[in-house]
Amino acid sequence: MRKITESELLLSNKRSEKLKKEHRKLRKKHLQQQNRKNRHQQKTTHYKSIIFKLFEHRQNKKPNQYGNKQIKRVELPEIFSVIHQPEDFLKSLYKFNFSDLGKLQKITVDHSKVIQLDLAAESILDFLIMELKKTKKGAFQLEGYLPDDSEASRYVRATGIIKNLDIKDQLLDSEQEKLHRVFKMRSKRLAQNVSLDSKGWKERAIEDFVEHINLCLKDHNKRLTRKAQGELAKYTGEILNNAEDHSGYDEVVITGYLDNSNSRHWCEIAIFNFGKTIADTFREMPDISYTHEEIDGYIKAHQGKNLFGQEWTKDNLLTLVALQGHISSKNLHKDHDRGQGTVDLIEFFQRIHRQCVEQDNSMAEMAILSGSTHIYFNGKYTMQENSTGGRKVIAFNRTNDLNQKPDSEYVKNLHKLSFPGTVISIRFPMKHENTESL
Repeated sequence: MRKITESELLLSNKRSEKLKKEHRKLRKKHLQQQNRKNRHQQKTTHYKSIIFKLFEHRQNKKPNQYGNKQIKRVELPEIFSVIHQPEDFLKSLYKFNFSDLGKLQKITVDHSKVIQLDLAAESILDFLIMELKKTKKGAFQLEGYLPDDSEASRYVRATGIIKNLDIKDQLLDSEQEKLHRVFKMRSKRLAQNVSLDSKGWKERAIEDFVEHINLCLKDHNKRLTRKAQGELAKYTGEILNNAEDHSGYDEVVITGYLDNSNSRHWCEIAIFNFGKTIADTFREMPDISYTHEEIDGYIKAHQGKNLFGQEWTKDNLLTLVALQGHISSKNLHKDHDRGQGTVDLIEFFQRIHRQCVEQDNSMAEMAILSGSTHIYFNGKYTMQENSTGGRKVIAFNRTNDLNQKPDSEYVKNLHKLSFPGTVISIRFPMKHENTESL
């Protein structure tokens, strides 16, 4: 074997050092690239709040079907309403394209064509815009157009994003402001400056909400009776409990609005939460639970009659069954009585409807939107006691039979359109027998 000379060894060492230097340089470059990639991923993740992820999960279109990823224009329909046009309401929300919000630089919300809207639709839209504004970092531009219709414009200025963003030159003047009452509370996770030993969020929300309704009635020289106050507090509490127990996320919003400048003085209430739908909670029940056995009979009845199809699905049935007396995903045994809250709410709504028709020839309305199921109430179908077991039932069909399909005008399948959670929307004129003169 030939002996390596000193000069060759020196050259070899130089080459080795050169290779090590190049290796260090490549490694440094690789680390820099990885750090840039990680920073980009962190920014992208930051844009996606829990709420946006829930919407993205139910989004059907692919990202490139939404056009420009940096600039979005959301044009709202003439009727922007959870109660009357749930399909158009959901289509409007999904124009945001929740899978690509990280690249968004500008969004325009155009109300100009709107002539009719309800509190639930406007409140959810505002919630998403405020959530986007809160999570979006860097340069971001938000602009919008008010409705051309004067009444709809007043509505948006009183309750919508104009008020939330405090755009002073578009706010109602002090005289107009006196004719509107607005109430809004968000869940404890979103509420700020709430100390641990202060009154719980739900208790405060219920108390303040009952006070809001009383202030609305005071504008008409009336107030809730003690009994009605207790009932309203109870029903509101049970609705909030259901939202907290079933949704899987602590995201609950309750809003109220009264427009005394409107000829009918409509009062509106909207309660919504994000997370699991009503059908989701029932599908996840253990097979051995009492409620699973209860609802399984209805499912088998519909399957046996070949009632399920494109217009009527198992999820639609589960959502309808959830409204019935003593039906709840939390009922594990026969003696458990969860599930009465929704029934009480429906009966309260039915009383209001009857009184409105008798006194004002007006129409009280209510809708529940959960997942791809929309249920509409206007008093045509009422809650009645079942002749066999005494359970209160509203089946939305002529025979009030849950083993039959409901009226498709009242219980509707929205197909691929879906809301990630549950919305309750109510509107009624301020005249009913549960009040007394001051």
